[in-house]
Amino acid sequence: MIGENRWLTLCATDGDAGIAHCEIVDAITQRWPIERRVIRSRHRDGAEVWISCSAQPVFDEAGQYVGYRGIDVDVTELTRAQQELEQMALHDPLTGLANRRKFMSRYELEEARQRRTGGSLSLLLVDIDHFKRINDTLGHLVGDDCLRSIARVLSGNLRAVDLIARFGGEEFVVLLADTGLEQAIHAAEQLREAVAATNFEGSDGEHISLTVSIGVATRAPADQRDFDHLLVQADLGAYAAKGAGRNRVCVGRDARQTESEAAPTATVAGKPPTPL
Repeated sequence: MIGENRWLTLCATDGDAGIAHCEIVDAITQRWPIERRVIRSRHRDGAEVWISCSAQPVFDEAGQYVGYRGIDVDVTELTRAQQELEQMALHDPLTGLANRRKFMSRYELEEARQRRTGGSLSLLLVDIDHFKRINDTLGHLVGDDCLRSIARVLSGNLRAVDLIARFGGEEFVVLLADTGLEQAIHAAEQLREAVAATNFEGSDGEHISLTVSIGVATRAPADQRDFDHLLVQADLGAYAAKGAGRNRVCVGRDARQTESEAAPTATVAGKPPTPL
């Protein structure tokens, strides 16, 4: 390490974008103590390592700043254990997707941001068509394989800023940030087409055709509906998609309307909504 730029070697993995990096830079700028800031780095062999940095500013007898003296502690094992606990607490064990707890935490953040910025957000409720038939005829192990495969397809066809969660059974919920109704319908169609175009295989190599029905609900900037109400609306859309023949995208009307007015509407392959 003698003669090397310690900052570059220590923070090379996350660089300037790392949160801990920014906190350390701020502390050094203000000449504050650095208390257990955990950063991600690498050993010479390339292995990832997590380091807890603590340091105190050093001044000479005249009170002039000299530098920092501190210690770095390898906390890789502890950090990985914490990550595993977080993975178990916030993710579905079968698919690896976010669970309801993580989804709701993210939704609350997006809802608060929506109130500040005036943007829209949308929910997609994705339901696998005839999933019970797969479990009944091919077994639950094959059903689990199908759930994992569907999760991979859906995740692979979403933006990095979107969040998908498994809400139980064969239902998935997608949160689309900064997304209006037309954009949400387009995103849902992309997901539907991606699933329909995928060749799924069972444990014995048998071909399994899978499709999904998707309900869409959008929360406009001035909308005061809570999450449960928005989810009900998305569920109405998924129910409408099932009733219209499955393997399609539908938009449910506002559940607060009267029963005669609340018949779900269907949007198929990007066409305008039409009453069912």
